Amino acid sequence: MNTDTTYRWFALYTKARAEKKINEELQEKGIEVYLPVRRELRQWSDRKKWIEVPIISSYIFVHIQKDDYRRVFESKGVLSYVSRKGKAVVIPDCEIEAMKRTVESNLTFNVEPKAIRKGQSITITSGPLKGITGKVTDIQGTKKLFLRISHIGYTLVVNLDEEPKKSPEKPKKKKPVKMRAVFFDIDGTLISFKSHSVPASTKKAIHQLRKKGIKVFISTGRAFHDIKNLDDLEFDGFITANGSCCNDPKGEIIVQHLLSKESLEKLASFLEEKPFPCTFMTNDGNFINFTDELSRSVYQHVDLPPPPVKPVVDIIEHKVFQLSAFVDNELETNLLTNILTDCDSSRWHTSFADFNAKKCNKASGMDFFLKHFKIKKEHTMAFGDGGNDIPILKHAAIGVAMGNATDEVKAAANHVTASVDEGGVRKALKFFNIL
Repeated sequence: MNTDTTYRWFALYTKARAEKKINEELQEKGIEVYLPVRRELRQWSDRKKWIEVPIISSYIFVHIQKDDYRRVFESKGVLSYVSRKGKAVVIPDCEIEAMKRTVESNLTFNVEPKAIRKGQSITITSGPLKGITGKVTDIQGTKKLFLRISHIGYTLVVNLDEEPKKSPEKPKKKKPVKMRAVFFDIDGTLISFKSHSVPASTKKAIHQLRKKGIKVFISTGRAFHDIKNLDDLEFDGFITANGSCCNDPKGEIIVQHLLSKESLEKLASFLEEKPFPCTFMTNDGNFINFTDELSRSVYQHVDLPPPPVKPVVDIIEHKVFQLSAFVDNELETNLLTNILTDCDSSRWHTSFADFNAKKCNKASGMDFFLKHFKIKKEHTMAFGDGGNDIPILKHAAIGVAMGNATDEVKAAANHVTASVDEGGVRKALKFFNIL
């Protein structure tokens, strides 16, 4: 039995142009990933656009313990660990920190496939790279800082003789916002997929919001009976099952939108011919028609046991307010077009799609609570990281995407903060001067 639970950084070698996709897939598995990118302005035939480009092609960094060593290969495109003598090389924390600080500093830098040249070893004592140690040399009158990245054959070369440049399209510090309500997703936003707990900084932030008289709400794809990981945190209401239900602080259902019996009967017939795992959220608990390796791995990912197995014909006798179907995109479209025609779907994980009654989403749940508490939309903020968060991120006055969110979610938000494991919630609230 492996008892080493220490988290260490490793470098992965990937297929060309697969870095971003791998980054998203590993994050969805709860693995902490660092993909250093820089913003570049690209010219298309009809427009210009800023895009994020990996600064080291075909490399990505993961922060894992030994038990996760093989899990990274579940993501297609991962070729190998950067190894030496057949053993994966540990990348020192200080080198990852140096990379992050360099990329965020907005100093001019480039990446060179060469070793560090001779020069004096110094520690930067001020400015954006304060505390970083590297080799310095003078090239044609310009001081260059060389930061080695262990064993991957690359060096970051930073120009120390210039002022940091302003990042393109980087938002300025906001003036204090009159905030009355903040909505939080759970998985990947409040809860870390790595620790399955709420970071201490996030707990403190929520307590501070409530102390200031700001109402706080949960906005989740989970049913209320599946919310068991928020410790002693108190909330003013719960948007559950992607807006199909709104619950009071004690969990009592205030409003609910059920799936039609007609659609459920059509789905039952379809599943007899083409079975796939499907979880049914009902007022009497969750049920599933059967489990397989994929569905069991997803439940493990969110730290929940699989629901009891029950025949579909018996399940649909209950009041069903959400389906979670373990299907690919093609079958999801087929279900919406031919079977669940009075439903909408969303995804916060690549392995399954949630189906809810039409026009039920987190934004509609938000509107219910705003009306209930007589709060204007311009005094709201929402946090999220998954595809099912896009409606509420667009709907709130300020939509905040977590650093671990997908690119699609980030594009829907007004602001991108740090990841859940890096205290992203508190950092965003501080950025907007709400705390």
